[in-house]
Amino acid sequence: MLDALKTKKKLWFAAALLCVSQHAYSDASPQGLENSGGLLTTTETGELSFTMPYAALTAKLGKKFIKGHEQFNELWVLAPAPGIWGLGPTFNEANCAGCHPNNSRARPVADGATVENGSVIKLGYRRLDGVVLPSHPWYGDQLQNRAAENRVPIEGGATVTYEVSIFEYPDKTTVALKRPLIDIRNLNFGDINDATLTSMRIAPQVIGLGLLEWVPDASLLNIVAEQKEGGLSGRPNYVIDLETEDVVIGRFGWKASQPNLKQQTASAFHSDIGATTFFFSEKNCPEVQTLSLIHI
Repeated sequence: MLDALKTKKKLWFAAALLCVSQHAYSDASPQGLENSGGLLTTTETGELSFTMPYAALTAKLGKKFIKGHEQFNELWVLAPAPGIWGLGPTFNEANCAGCHPNNSRARPVADGATVENGSVIKLGYRRLDGVVLPSHPWYGDQLQNRAAENRVPIEGGATVTYEVSIFEYPDKTTVALKRPLIDIRNLNFGDINDATLTSMRIAPQVIGLGLLEWVPDASLLNIVAEQKEGGLSGRPNYVIDLETEDVVIGRFGWKASQPNLKQQTASAFHSDIGATTFFFSEKNCPEVQTLSLIHI
């Protein structure tokens, strides 16, 4: 719980980095691809283009942005090392920037390479009755390839190769598609079987998420209605806001599994860094790992 209390302030500032644009935006002019962020659109290019704040931020919001940027890059550590305590015991990266370098997306894993540096393996489990669980009973919802050195073992590692296929559109245009073939190895808490579901995820860019959080629910539901008229079947994913306990529309994460940036940030802290918060106060350590750690 102490870790959770310490993390509360860190969580707020990290989320502030993503949210600050929401409070600064006031342009209602028509937007195209070259002006998709309205007044927040920047002409900066290059590796640091996603790290630029809105040029007209107030002094107060500018300080929030700078503080959030510091927290985004700050390394978490294992006690009693100097730094921000709360890392692990198992984790994938030691800070936000480890998955989102310069606020951008991670690089895709090369053919035959190890899954790391912003790419992760998500896990699920299919029971005998066919029900699919969102996490594995031994390894949780995400394979952790790093751990507290000399204290606990890693969960395991993975490499990926790609199977290429050619897809043809109705107009005869073709594209090459790559299907990742995941090889999980070096497991320390028991083997996995065919009931285990795996999927590789690449950390997305985080720039502009405050604008997406500002979109009204009604606008999202209007998009759903328009899609139905066009013969599509898109639909919102309803999730629980852990702070209010209300059922709301999910907006963030690859499957729209989080309702707002604060909870999304807390989820990333928990899954990627291993840090607890007031949202997720229990260590990311399934029961079989806790029992195994007694004997280490």
